[in-house]
Amino acid sequence: MLVGEVLERMKPVSGSDPIYTISDRVYRQRLLEIPVIQGNEVGLVPCMSILDNSPTTKIGSLVVSSPAVTRHHTVGNAVHLMVKSGFCTLPVVESVYLGVVRDTSLVRFVDLPNVSVSEIMKKPKVVKESDSLAKVRSIMRKYSIDAVPVGPDSVVTFYDVFRKIVSASKDRLQKTEPRTVLSAPVSVALSECKPVRPDTSIRKFIRSSVDQGLRTLPVVSGKEIVGLISRKNVLDYFVRLTGKGVVVNLSGHISYTPDVNREIKHFVNHVHKNIRSIKIRAERPLSKNVFKVNLTVRANRTIHLKQEGTNLTKILHDLFDRAKNAL
Repeated sequence: MLVGEVLERMKPVSGSDPIYTISDRVYRQRLLEIPVIQGNEVGLVPCMSILDNSPTTKIGSLVVSSPAVTRHHTVGNAVHLMVKSGFCTLPVVESVYLGVVRDTSLVRFVDLPNVSVSEIMKKPKVVKESDSLAKVRSIMRKYSIDAVPVGPDSVVTFYDVFRKIVSASKDRLQKTEPRTVLSAPVSVALSECKPVRPDTSIRKFIRSSVDQGLRTLPVVSGKEIVGLISRKNVLDYFVRLTGKGVVVNLSGHISYTPDVNREIKHFVNHVHKNIRSIKIRAERPLSKNVFKVNLTVRANRTIHLKQEGTNLTKILHDLFDRAKNAL
């Protein structure tokens, strides 16, 4: 599956907008990063960093550079890049900004074995209702989670804390300084959640996570919190399973011939040892004898090559040579 099939048409914000203008959007869409366009550049604002700033701060001052993907990247490519970058959102850019791909979509389409939550969960980080929201924020940052359990079926979420700090109404803007809210107890921002059990499958966790709009859920045995499971844990697990291989894709449709298969085998065995899978497809846009081929190679960087002609084997051979030199 390609990124283009799970692309979200998320509207970017302007760097000149103040933080309070995105409050409802962050809460409603459960965003941990939001795309920002400044001139010709596309970056991300980590919403967690907003908690340290006044709601009147300009969004552009918090933008960080972000890796981007194209519609032709595989879902597996995007997962590897997402895990490496530490983000939950990646911009999709091809000369212009097209949208984003988020962990919400990726976790639903990665190919995973049917293992249980207990095999990848982490040790629980639990707070009390009397603890401050500042402590919650510290835990969220340290462990890259968006919810911290308070009890077996209650959590305090980043989105609730964010909304407390930056709230808007139709009558007037409520611009509360972060330190005022962060000194408040956890009890002012509690949310209910449906925990998972240690024997719950990863697939069931993913469905529950998406349904509840939470990336992190407590793992409960009886009434005891025995662990935490997050989408990040799932994506990390996928990366461990698949390694850092290269994936090559061509767009379109073709019937495999012996010559084509020989070229693929040559490329896999002799051109680049780190390739773990290759999918070849092509199209004939000009006439029935003319092939148009797009080759995208993901290694330590991404290259995109295009070529067309009447001899498919020669096209592949030339593209593979160019890919080898680029790698």
